[in-house]
Amino acid sequence: MRIFSDRHGRRWQVAVGKQSYGVRLLLFTPMRGRGVHQALLDSRNSLDANAELAALSDAQLCDQLARSVPWDGS
Repeated sequence: MRIFSDRHGRRWQVAVGKQSYGVRLLLFTPMRGRGVHQALLDSRNSLDANAELAALSDAQLCDQLARSVPWDGS
């Protein structure tokens, strides 16, 4: 899990999540307010997904957040 600020200064918490069939994704949760977003990862397992998250710069996280879609909760 990481915390970063987007380009507008809003703080986000991002963690690795898992969907069906083992698909890994980034889950972005605002530190204040509502609106969880998701972005798919290329990783095939949790270990690789966490390493991928750790390797992303804050700028890359901002890019991922910009391309993310609202999380549907399923």
